[in-house]
Amino acid sequence: MAEHIDSNRLNSDLRYRFEYVSKFLNFTSDDIAMLNTFAPIIFPIVPVITDTVYRKLFSFDITKHYF
Repeated sequence: MAEHIDSNRLNSDLRYRFEYVSKFLNFTSDDIAMLNTFAPIIFPIVPVITDTVYRKLFSFDITKHYF
């Protein structure tokens, strides 16, 4: 049976959303530790990564519609 996710709460409760996404992606404390380790390296290039991803998403009308 499918697990119920409260869509209203998903859109209004940040902790609930994080828990849902974490569970969906099988995100563990090891993943958090790895992100904390790489944060000083990744953080400075986040704007470049974000711009690149959005440029790609916006290159198609269907994905641009959702983002």
